[in-house]
Amino acid sequence: MQFDLQVGVDCSISIEMKDVGNLSDIGNYTSCPLCLSDVDHIYHEAKEKSYGQMQFRKYYQCSHCSLVFLAPELRLNSSDEKKRYLEHNNNPDDPRYLDFLMQSWMALEPFLKKEVKGLDMGCGPNPVLANYIVQQGYEMDHYDPYFYPNDITGKTYDFITCTEVIEHVYDLYTFFKKLKKLLVSGGHLALMTDLLHEGVDFKKWYYRQDNTHICFFQKKTLNYIEGNMNMKLIKEKNNRVIIFKKL
Repeated sequence: MQFDLQVGVDCSISIEMKDVGNLSDIGNYTSCPLCLSDVDHIYHEAKEKSYGQMQFRKYYQCSHCSLVFLAPELRLNSSDEKKRYLEHNNNPDDPRYLDFLMQSWMALEPFLKKEVKGLDMGCGPNPVLANYIVQQGYEMDHYDPYFYPNDITGKTYDFITCTEVIEHVYDLYTFFKKLKKLLVSGGHLALMTDLLHEGVDFKKWYYRQDNTHICFFQKKTLNYIEGNMNMKLIKEKNNRVIIFKKL
């Protein structure tokens, strides 16, 4: 899918997206997808059973920003990736699903005023969180290149929710650049992803078993974003919910 995003008057970028932010066909990178540093440290490498089949897995870790990511050549193709997303249990009538998504919203809302406008980036096949936020009295757009390729060209937002999305993104450098362009100065970015930490056995980690999950953040990675992307980390909760404020 070709996605043309023009944000403001000075930024026009044309990229091919395979999911909301899986900007993976821009090039066969050998550098870190977040900070662009050269990476040669293999974090985990093994032949493993995944979805009933034996598959080779290799992950790198960046020594500069601590991001762990799947080797680019092992990523799914676009059609297999979309098929996997459709297998996710995103039932809008399931209160447990809403409760899961609400973790980021409950952390974010105290920082907002009622008159602000938001974007749910990567809403998937059902914009459950966006619909809930509208019901709370906020103006809200939602975007997903597979399921809701709505036109957000030239728009800006006071806040962006990005729940269970960034672990799918390969070109994180470009993705965060886009998020920053979409946010007004002082705007808030709510991310939700399972953080990799010392208590995690990466080999057995459930979060890694989803083969569309290709990038894994650590607290040092959040510190890198804060120090290098003009964003202030204002909340991190339960190794899952992260709130940044654009400076």
